[in-house]
Amino acid sequence: MTDAVRIEFGGKTRDLMFGIKQLRELETQLGSIPTGAVMSHLAQIGINAIVAALYVGLKDDDKSLTVSLVEKMLDQYIRPMSAGGEGKRIKVLADALSEALDRTGLFRSADELPPAEGDAGN
Repeated sequence: MTDAVRIEFGGKTRDLMFGIKQLRELETQLGSIPTGAVMSHLAQIGINAIVAALYVGLKDDDKSLTVSLVEKMLDQYIRPMSAGGEGKRIKVLADALSEALDRTGLFRSADELPPAEGDAGN
C-alpha cells in the first residue's frame, strides 16, 4: 500500500489510498476502463469516476462506507453553504484522488525509477 493522501470529507479527516487491489476494483466499478483513463475522467471532473474512486480509496479506512453514502457525502460537500452544505469545490477532491493514484507509482516514467541492481553507474 502506498502513502495516504489526507482529505477532509464527510465531516472528518480521512486517509485516501490505492494499492493494486483498489486499482483493480476501481477499474471494475467503472466498466473495466484502465486506470490511465480513470485519471483522465478525474481531470475532467467525471462524477462516476470521483464517486467510485472515493469509495474504493476510502473504504479500507472506513468499513461503514457504501457507494450511496459517498454520494450523499459528496452532495453535502459541494452543496452551497446557503443551502446547508459545505460549499466546497469538487476539484479539490479530484486533485486529491489524482495525487493518491500518482502515489501508487503506476504512472512513473522510466527516468523516475531507481536503477536496477547491477546497473549502478551505467
